[in-house]
Amino acid sequence: MKSIGRSGARRFVGAAASLAAALLLVLAGPGRAADRMGLLVPAYQYPTLGTLWADCAAAASRVPLVAVLDPASGPGTGVDPTYTAAVGAVRAAGGKVIGYVPTFWATTPPETVLAQVDRYRAWYALDGIFLDIMANDANASHVAYYAAVRESIRARERSWMVVGNPGTTTQPGYVSGADVLCDFEYYGEGYFTFTPETWAHAYPPRRFAHLLHSLSTADSMRAAVSRARALGAGWVYVTHDTMPNPYDETPRYWNALVAVVETTFVADVPWSPKPPRAPLRVWPVPSRAEVWFELDAGVSASAVSRLARAASGWRRRHKTSAR
Repeated sequence: MKSIGRSGARRFVGAAASLAAALLLVLAGPGRAADRMGLLVPAYQYPTLGTLWADCAAAASRVPLVAVLDPASGPGTGVDPTYTAAVGAVRAAGGKVIGYVPTFWATTPPETVLAQVDRYRAWYALDGIFLDIMANDANASHVAYYAAVRESIRARERSWMVVGNPGTTTQPGYVSGADVLCDFEYYGEGYFTFTPETWAHAYPPRRFAHLLHSLSTADSMRAAVSRARALGAGWVYVTHDTMPNPYDETPRYWNALVAVVETTFVADVPWSPKPPRAPLRVWPVPSRAEVWFELDAGVSASAVSRLARAASGWRRRHKTSAR
């Protein structure tokens, strides 16, 4: 790989798309790793009534995937072997499953919430809890409620993740009550004018999830996933399904959804709503089977050095040329 000066920038030409992804990570620098976007799937379909659970199991080896188990608006009255098998299949494939518990805006007594948590623990092998109908107001007692519930869950199962779903923008204090906050759950058409609260900029994308329903086409789904990345959400779900239960069947564009999430990365750092011009720009040149890279003139010498070192591993396997 050679560099050339042009309009104050250094330009490189490489032969492999995989090199482009690797170099983006290299130039991110220390502390700026990239996480893969993940699917957070409200799997509210009984496993024998459709393919949603089987589809989750098949996708779990390709993308980070968390399925939400909801036997009966909570754990129900007893273990269900059909759900046991479905949960086991998702987890065996590398996915995670978390149990649904409604909190009704902090009006459900904490002991009732924790009793449902304990039933999940006794009946299913899980990875966490999904606290639905979460409060989002500035009431300090509500903030303390969720923080205490999360602490109690972690006291029971230290490795469990806790997802909280206010379904809309919320107050920063609620971060203490969940590892992941769903700050958007609504009709997909409303997503394209949605903007997170500015305080969310201080947290990495893995702390936020966006759930969209009623988007009918694969193109609109792709636009939504792209916007989720731009808005700083590390978890996403998009479906064509509609109210009153928009999560009781597999999205008709499921394969496309998995494919686009599989190739979407989010920075493991707080995001900016107006990111500066990227110091490294990458674009393919299909007619020449090449990938072009351009560096701003102001990029540091150490960054250029990291770029060169990363490229050296490909030199013996890929022909490169300069333009």
